[in-house]
Amino acid sequence: MIKLFVFLCVLSIPTSVSTDSHSLWVLITYIKGNTPFLEYSGTLMLDDMTVGYFDSKTMTYFTRGNTTNEDDLYNLGDNTVIGEHLYEYVVDRSSHRNNTDGLGVYQVLGLCELLDKDKPGHFIFKIAFNGSTSEEMRYFDGKFTYKGPLKTTEHDNNPLLQTHMWYHEVFSYPNCLNTLRSYLKKRGAQLKRKVKPRLRLILKTNSDSGGSRVSCLATGFTLVTST
Repeated sequence: MIKLFVFLCVLSIPTSVSTDSHSLWVLITYIKGNTPFLEYSGTLMLDDMTVGYFDSKTMTYFTRGNTTNEDDLYNLGDNTVIGEHLYEYVVDRSSHRNNTDGLGVYQVLGLCELLDKDKPGHFIFKIAFNGSTSEEMRYFDGKFTYKGPLKTTEHDNNPLLQTHMWYHEVFSYPNCLNTLRSYLKKRGAQLKRKVKPRLRLILKTNSDSGGSRVSCLATGFTLVTST
C-alpha cells in the first residue's frame, strides 16, 4: 500500500486585515538527501510576491519581477549573507538533527511587518526541521517571546538567547523594516498581482517494506491570519 507523506512547513504570518499592512520575509531552505530539488535556496518576498531568489547551483542572487537594478533597496546586508553565512549556519544546525529517513529539510524564516500608517508590526524568526518548528522568536511592541531549546523555564536568562534578542532588536528588525519600506516604494504597484501556488510531488520507493512514499511540496503562497 502506498504511504502518503505530506510535508508542509506552515509558516503562519499574522497580518492585519487592512490593505495598508505589508510584510517582507526571507525563507531559507536546506535539503539534505537525494531529491530533485536544489540543496540550498533562499527566497525574498514582499507580501505574497517573490522579489528575489538565491540558489546553491549558481551561488547568485536574482531579482524577480523587475528588470531594474534594486541593489539600493537592500538594508539586510549584502548577498554574501544569504549566499555563504546562512548556508554555513543551516548546514551546521542540520548536522545536529537525527534523520532516519535519509531526507532532511531544514528551514529558516525571517519576517517583519508594517501596519497602518507605517507603524512597525511583528518581527518573527523561525527555525523548522522536517515540517516541525523547533525554535520561534517574536518581537512586537517592545516585547520578545521565545520558544525553543535556549529557554527551558519561564525565568531562564540564557546569555546566548539574550544576545540573539539584542541583535534582532538592534539590527535585524530595523533593517528589515527599512528594506520593506524601500520595496513598497518601488514595487507597490505590483502587489495586487495574483499568483497561483506551485505544487510538486516526489515518489520514493522503500526497498525494505516494498511500499512507496509520496512527498508534497507546495510553494508560492502565504497563509494569512487576522489579528
